[in-house]
Amino acid sequence: MTWVWFLLNSEPMRASLALLVLGTTSACAHEKGLEQELSRLRREVHALRRSVEETRADVERVEQQVDVLQARTPAAPSSAPQAGRGPTPSAPSTPSLPVVRISPDGAALDVDAGAIDDGSPPILIKMGPDPSPRIPVNKSVLRRPDPVLDARSDATPKDQYEEALATLREENQPARALALFRAFERAHPDSSYADNAAYWAGEALMRMEDWTGASESFLRVLERYPRSSKRPYSLLRLGESLRARGNEDEARRRLQELVDDYPGTEPAEQARALLDGANERNL
Repeated sequence: MTWVWFLLNSEPMRASLALLVLGTTSACAHEKGLEQELSRLRREVHALRRSVEETRADVERVEQQVDVLQARTPAAPSSAPQAGRGPTPSAPSTPSLPVVRISPDGAALDVDAGAIDDGSPPILIKMGPDPSPRIPVNKSVLRRPDPVLDARSDATPKDQYEEALATLREENQPARALALFRAFERAHPDSSYADNAAYWAGEALMRMEDWTGASESFLRVLERYPRSSKRPYSLLRLGESLRARGNEDEARRRLQELVDDYPGTEPAEQARALLDGANERNL
Protein backbone atom coordinates (compact mmCIF):
# COMPACT_ATOMS: atom_id res chain seq x y z
CA MET A 1 0.00 0.00 0.00
CA THR A 2 2.93 2.24 0.60
CA TRP A 3 4.05 2.15 -2.96
CA VAL A 4 0.50 2.83 -4.18
CA TRP A 5 0.32 5.90 -1.98
CA PHE A 6 3.70 6.96 -3.27
CA LEU A 7 2.59 6.68 -6.86
CA LEU A 8 -0.58 8.67 -6.30
CA ASN A 9 1.24 11.48 -4.57
CA SER A 10 4.13 11.74 -6.99
CA GLU A 11 4.38 14.76 -9.27
CA PRO A 12 4.05 12.91 -12.58
CA MET A 13 0.96 11.07 -11.37
CA ARG A 14 -0.66 14.34 -10.20
CA ALA A 15 0.00 15.95 -13.56
CA SER A 16 -1.51 12.99 -15.40
CA LEU A 17 -4.57 13.00 -13.23
CA ALA A 18 -5.00 16.75 -13.76
CA LEU A 19 -4.81 16.37 -17.53
CA LEU A 20 -7.31 13.54 -17.41
CA VAL A 21 -9.75 15.67 -15.41
CA LEU A 22 -9.34 18.65 -17.76
CA GLY A 23 -9.89 16.50 -20.81
CA THR A 24 -13.02 15.02 -19.39
CA THR A 25 -14.36 18.46 -18.48
CA SER A 26 -13.62 19.88 -21.96
CA ALA A 27 -15.32 16.93 -23.61
CA CYS A 28 -18.39 17.45 -21.46
CA ALA A 29 -18.48 21.18 -22.27
CA HIS A 30 -18.08 20.52 -25.97
CA GLU A 31 -20.83 17.96 -25.92
CA LYS A 32 -23.12 20.37 -24.09
CA GLY A 33 -22.41 23.10 -26.70
CA LEU A 34 -23.27 20.70 -29.52
CA GLU A 35 -26.54 19.82 -27.87
CA GLN A 36 -27.43 23.52 -27.55
CA GLU A 37 -26.60 24.16 -31.22
CA LEU A 38 -28.67 21.15 -32.29
CA SER A 39 -31.57 22.41 -30.20
CA ARG A 40 -31.36 25.87 -31.86
CA LEU A 41 -31.28 24.31 -35.33
CA ARG A 42 -34.31 22.16 -34.51
CA ARG A 43 -36.24 25.30 -33.46
CA GLU A 44 -35.32 27.12 -36.70
CA VAL A 45 -36.33 24.14 -38.83
CA HIS A 46 -39.65 23.99 -37.01
CA ALA A 47 -40.23 27.72 -37.60
CA LEU A 48 -39.41 27.34 -41.31
CA ARG A 49 -41.82 24.45 -41.67
CA ARG A 50 -44.58 26.51 -40.04
CA SER A 51 -43.85 29.50 -42.33
CA VAL A 52 -43.98 27.25 -45.40
CA GLU A 53 -47.31 25.84 -44.30
CA GLU A 54 -48.75 29.33 -43.78
CA THR A 55 -47.49 30.44 -47.20
CA ARG A 56 -49.02 27.37 -48.84
CA ALA A 57 -52.35 28.18 -47.16
CA ASP A 58 -52.19 31.80 -48.43
CA VAL A 59 -51.49 30.60 -51.97
CA GLU A 60 -54.44 28.23 -51.87
CA ARG A 61 -56.72 31.02 -50.61
CA VAL A 62 -55.62 33.38 -53.41
CA GLU A 63 -56.18 30.66 -56.01
CA GLN A 64 -59.71 30.13 -54.71
CA GLN A 65 -60.44 33.88 -54.99
CA VAL A 66 -59.11 33.92 -58.57
CA ASP A 67 -61.37 31.00 -59.47
CA VAL A 68 -64.40 32.83 -58.03
CA LEU A 69 -63.60 36.03 -59.99
CA GLN A 70 -63.13 34.11 -63.21
CA ALA A 71 -66.46 32.41 -62.71
CA ARG A 72 -68.21 35.79 -62.24
CA THR A 73 -66.56 37.52 -65.25
CA PRO A 74 -68.64 37.20 -68.45
CA ALA A 75 -66.91 35.58 -71.34
CA ALA A 76 -65.56 37.89 -74.03
CA PRO A 77 -67.43 37.79 -77.34
CA SER A 78 -65.91 35.58 -79.92
CA SER A 79 -63.89 37.34 -82.58
CA ALA A 80 -65.05 34.84 -85.21
CA PRO A 81 -67.43 36.36 -87.77
CA GLN A 82 -71.05 35.30 -87.43
CA ALA A 83 -73.01 33.78 -90.25
CA GLY A 84 -74.39 36.38 -92.62
CA ARG A 85 -72.20 39.15 -91.27
CA GLY A 86 -68.94 40.57 -92.33
CA PRO A 87 -65.78 40.43 -90.28
CA THR A 88 -65.84 42.45 -87.06
CA PRO A 89 -63.58 45.51 -87.44
CA SER A 90 -60.78 45.68 -84.96
CA ALA A 91 -60.75 48.62 -82.54
CA PRO A 92 -58.14 51.26 -83.34
CA SER A 93 -55.16 51.33 -81.09
CA THR A 94 -55.41 55.13 -80.71
CA PRO A 95 -58.77 56.64 -79.54
CA SER A 96 -60.48 58.76 -82.16
CA LEU A 97 -62.06 62.02 -81.00
CA PRO A 98 -64.00 64.72 -82.85
CA VAL A 99 -61.55 67.33 -84.11
CA VAL A 100 -62.61 70.85 -85.05
CA ARG A 101 -60.50 72.68 -87.60
CA ILE A 102 -60.85 76.27 -88.73
CA SER A 103 -59.24 77.88 -91.74
CA PRO A 104 -56.65 80.62 -91.21
CA ASP A 105 -59.07 83.28 -92.44
CA GLY A 106 -61.82 82.01 -90.17
CA ALA A 107 -64.23 81.47 -93.06
CA ALA A 108 -64.41 77.67 -93.12
CA LEU A 109 -65.17 75.36 -90.21
CA ASP A 110 -64.61 71.62 -90.48
CA VAL A 111 -65.62 68.98 -87.94
CA ASP A 112 -64.05 65.55 -88.44
CA ALA A 113 -65.67 63.02 -86.13
CA GLY A 114 -63.30 60.18 -86.98
CA ALA A 115 -60.01 62.03 -86.80
CA ILE A 116 -57.21 61.24 -84.41
CA ASP A 117 -56.63 63.97 -81.87
CA ASP A 118 -52.95 64.84 -82.13
CA GLY A 119 -53.06 67.47 -79.39
CA SER A 120 -53.06 70.49 -81.70
CA PRO A 121 -55.24 73.52 -80.80
CA PRO A 122 -58.86 73.06 -81.91
CA ILE A 123 -59.18 76.62 -83.21
CA LEU A 124 -56.92 79.32 -84.51
CA ILE A 125 -56.48 82.14 -82.01
CA LYS A 126 -55.52 85.52 -83.44
CA MET A 127 -54.44 88.48 -81.36
CA GLY A 128 -54.95 92.12 -82.30
CA PRO A 129 -57.75 94.15 -83.83
CA ASP A 130 -59.94 92.60 -86.49
CA PRO A 131 -60.11 94.85 -89.58
CA SER A 132 -63.62 93.65 -90.30
CA PRO A 133 -65.34 92.76 -87.03
CA ARG A 134 -68.51 90.76 -87.41
CA ILE A 135 -70.06 92.02 -84.18
CA PRO A 136 -69.93 95.79 -83.59
CA VAL A 137 -68.59 96.68 -80.17
CA ASN A 138 -69.51 99.88 -78.36
CA LYS A 139 -66.24 101.05 -76.86
CA SER A 140 -67.48 104.41 -75.62
CA VAL A 141 -67.97 102.93 -72.16
CA LEU A 142 -64.22 102.50 -71.90
CA ARG A 143 -63.73 106.24 -72.18
CA ARG A 144 -66.15 107.06 -69.39
CA PRO A 145 -64.42 107.98 -66.12
CA ASP A 146 -65.00 105.70 -63.20
CA PRO A 147 -66.81 107.59 -60.42
CA VAL A 148 -64.73 106.09 -57.64
CA LEU A 149 -61.46 104.81 -59.11
CA ASP A 150 -60.76 108.04 -60.97
CA ALA A 151 -60.92 110.10 -57.79
CA ARG A 152 -57.57 111.49 -56.78
CA SER A 153 -56.00 109.44 -54.05
CA ASP A 154 -54.45 112.52 -52.43
CA ALA A 155 -57.66 114.59 -52.52
CA THR A 156 -59.04 115.83 -49.23
CA PRO A 157 -62.68 115.19 -48.24
CA LYS A 158 -63.50 118.77 -49.23
CA ASP A 159 -61.91 118.27 -52.66
CA GLN A 160 -63.90 115.08 -53.19
CA TYR A 161 -67.14 116.75 -52.15
CA GLU A 162 -66.54 119.72 -54.45
CA GLU A 163 -65.72 117.38 -57.32
CA ALA A 164 -69.01 115.53 -56.85
CA LEU A 165 -70.93 118.80 -56.64
CA ALA A 166 -69.30 120.12 -59.82
CA THR A 167 -70.16 116.87 -61.58
CA LEU A 168 -73.83 117.50 -60.84
CA ARG A 169 -74.04 121.28 -61.26
CA GLU A 170 -71.54 122.07 -63.98
CA GLU A 171 -71.15 118.80 -65.90
CA ASN A 172 -74.81 117.79 -65.49
CA GLN A 173 -73.97 114.12 -64.95
CA PRO A 174 -76.43 113.11 -62.21
CA ALA A 175 -75.66 109.38 -62.34
CA ARG A 176 -71.93 109.87 -61.86
CA ALA A 177 -72.50 112.57 -59.26
CA LEU A 178 -74.82 110.21 -57.35
CA ALA A 179 -72.09 107.56 -57.22
CA LEU A 180 -69.56 110.15 -56.01
CA PHE A 181 -71.87 111.48 -53.28
CA ARG A 182 -72.69 108.00 -52.01
CA ALA A 183 -69.04 106.97 -52.04
CA PHE A 184 -68.17 110.15 -50.13
CA GLU A 185 -70.82 109.49 -47.49
CA ARG A 186 -69.58 105.92 -46.98
CA ALA A 187 -65.93 106.97 -46.80
CA HIS A 188 -66.46 110.05 -44.60
CA PRO A 189 -69.56 109.50 -42.41
CA ASP A 190 -68.24 111.91 -39.74
CA SER A 191 -67.29 114.68 -42.13
CA SER A 192 -69.02 118.05 -41.94
CA TYR A 193 -69.92 117.52 -45.61
CA ALA A 194 -71.64 114.16 -45.07
CA ASP A 195 -75.13 115.68 -44.67
CA ASN A 196 -74.59 117.82 -47.77
CA ALA A 197 -73.51 114.73 -49.72
CA ALA A 198 -76.69 112.91 -48.68
CA TYR A 199 -78.80 115.90 -49.70
CA TRP A 200 -77.18 116.35 -53.10
CA ALA A 201 -77.52 112.62 -53.73
CA GLY A 202 -81.27 113.24 -53.46
CA GLU A 203 -81.00 116.16 -55.86
CA ALA A 204 -79.21 113.93 -58.37
CA LEU A 205 -82.02 111.39 -58.06
CA MET A 206 -84.57 114.16 -58.61
CA ARG A 207 -82.85 115.05 -61.88
CA MET A 208 -83.01 111.41 -62.87
CA GLU A 209 -86.74 111.43 -61.93
CA ASP A 210 -86.19 108.63 -59.47
CA TRP A 211 -88.81 109.92 -57.04
CA THR A 212 -88.64 106.93 -54.69
CA GLY A 213 -84.87 107.06 -54.37
CA ALA A 214 -84.99 110.83 -53.94
CA SER A 215 -87.55 110.74 -51.13
CA GLU A 216 -85.50 108.06 -49.36
CA SER A 217 -82.34 110.15 -49.66
CA PHE A 218 -84.00 113.30 -48.26
CA LEU A 219 -85.58 111.27 -45.47
CA ARG A 220 -82.12 109.94 -44.58
CA VAL A 221 -80.90 113.53 -44.15
CA LEU A 222 -83.75 114.22 -41.71
CA GLU A 223 -83.16 111.04 -39.69
CA ARG A 224 -79.37 110.81 -39.74
CA TYR A 225 -78.48 114.50 -39.55
CA PRO A 226 -81.19 116.19 -37.41
CA ARG A 227 -79.08 119.37 -36.90
CA SER A 228 -78.08 119.75 -40.52
CA SER A 229 -78.51 123.10 -42.23
CA LYS A 230 -79.97 121.10 -45.14
CA ARG A 231 -82.94 120.00 -43.04
CA PRO A 232 -85.44 122.67 -44.31
CA TYR A 233 -84.39 122.07 -47.92
CA SER A 234 -84.68 118.32 -47.39
CA LEU A 235 -88.24 118.77 -46.08
CA LEU A 236 -89.11 120.83 -49.16
CA ARG A 237 -87.65 118.35 -51.64
CA LEU A 238 -89.12 115.42 -49.70
CA GLY A 239 -92.58 116.96 -50.06
CA GLU A 240 -92.03 117.49 -53.79
CA SER A 241 -90.76 113.95 -54.40
CA LEU A 242 -93.65 112.47 -52.39
CA ARG A 243 -96.10 114.49 -54.45
CA ALA A 244 -94.42 113.25 -57.65
CA ARG A 245 -94.94 109.71 -56.38
CA GLY A 246 -98.63 110.42 -55.86
CA ASN A 247 -98.47 110.43 -52.05
CA GLU A 248 -100.32 113.72 -51.62
CA ASP A 249 -101.24 113.36 -47.94
CA GLU A 250 -97.69 112.64 -46.80
CA ALA A 251 -96.39 115.40 -49.05
CA ARG A 252 -98.75 117.98 -47.45
CA ARG A 253 -97.73 116.80 -43.98
CA ARG A 254 -94.05 117.28 -44.71
CA LEU A 255 -94.57 120.70 -46.33
CA GLN A 256 -96.66 121.86 -43.36
CA GLU A 257 -93.92 120.62 -41.02
CA LEU A 258 -91.48 122.84 -42.89
CA VAL A 259 -93.75 125.89 -42.61
CA ASP A 260 -94.25 125.34 -38.90
CA ASP A 261 -90.63 124.58 -37.96
CA TYR A 262 -88.83 127.11 -40.16
CA PRO A 263 -91.17 130.09 -40.62
CA GLY A 264 -89.90 133.00 -42.71
CA THR A 265 -87.19 130.96 -44.46
CA GLU A 266 -87.01 130.62 -48.22
CA PRO A 267 -87.81 126.87 -48.17
CA ALA A 268 -90.81 127.58 -45.92
CA GLU A 269 -92.15 130.21 -48.31
CA GLN A 270 -91.82 127.77 -51.21
CA ALA A 271 -93.61 125.12 -49.19
CA ARG A 272 -96.40 127.57 -48.37
CA ALA A 273 -96.80 128.39 -52.06
CA LEU A 274 -97.04 124.67 -52.86
CA LEU A 275 -99.66 124.19 -50.16
CA ASP A 276 -101.68 127.19 -51.35
CA GLY A 277 -101.54 125.96 -54.91
CA ALA A 278 -102.77 122.58 -53.80
CA ASN A 279 -105.59 124.19 -51.85
CA GLU A 280 -106.65 126.23 -54.87
CA ARG A 281 -106.72 123.13 -57.02
CA ASN A 282 -108.93 121.41 -54.49
CA LEU A 283 -111.50 124.28 -54.46
